[in-house]
Amino acid sequence: KGIAPTMPGSGYSDIQIDRRIVNYPKDDVLPILKAENVNEFFVDGFSLGTAHALSIARYFGVGGSGYDDHQCVGVGLNCPYLSTPICAEFQMRCDADDMWLVRHNDTQKWSAAWNYALWDLLFYVPYISPPAKFFGDVWPKWAQACPEQVEQLIRDQTRTVVRGSQGQGCEAMHYTTQSMWGFDPREVNVKNVCVWYAQDDCLSPGAGSPPEHGEWLAKMFQNKQEEADGSSGAGESQKVRLSIRAENVGRGHMTYAPSKGAAYTVVEETIPQTLLQMVKQTKEK
Repeated sequence: KGIAPTMPGSGYSDIQIDRRIVNYPKDDVLPILKAENVNEFFVDGFSLGTAHALSIARYFGVGGSGYDDHQCVGVGLNCPYLSTPICAEFQMRCDADDMWLVRHNDTQKWSAAWNYALWDLLFYVPYISPPAKFFGDVWPKWAQACPEQVEQLIRDQTRTVVRGSQGQGCEAMHYTTQSMWGFDPREVNVKNVCVWYAQDDCLSPGAGSPPEHGEWLAKMFQNKQEEADGSSGAGESQKVRLSIRAENVGRGHMTYAPSKGAAYTVVEETIPQTLLQMVKQTKEK
């Protein structure tokens, strides 16, 4: 079965002021796994969701705090981005997913009112809202090839603010949540990994994830794969299976969005499908 947890402040989920992504697995995902009686699972995320997917994989992966009761056996990263500390350490651009590029933590001060008014404008004013209406201007090849996906995003964004846009405003403004994370992705240890990034991503500020972020993550997991393969006495269960893709098909941040037709023949395989196959191969060994 598939479970799609909503991030705090979206849909019917409560806002969590000053939250940190490092706490998301324990605070939000663990209760779901217990309620749904899930013992083994894999997780995948897209864009900002990749930060949450990495946090989940870290917490429930090998050596993580939650591994004894709920094992994460794989992680999929669709157009991922990295935290500010990692970008600073390796001298990479760090404006991925920064809609307004300048973020701060003063979400509850009167001076932050402009931010919430702006999100109201984006999500409620006719002819402007929701923002997905204009995604075709950023990624025209994707919008022309799969207009039904644009419509799906419009429906998703409409559900996102069903309880109001304040959650989106809070999330967008909070630098600690979006950019600091509170954990190091190098602490993630899982046996099946997909890192799919687009070489033509982030062609404009705030419109995707820099491809060098995906490249860095791919190299990180390649190093883990080589370490596991080189360990003396390492069996199949200890090996790391890795799928890396770096396409440049003119669809930028939406390169790996699944289609309903032949338009995406180059990248039609999906991350969940690939992870299922990888996990199956692991169990068959």
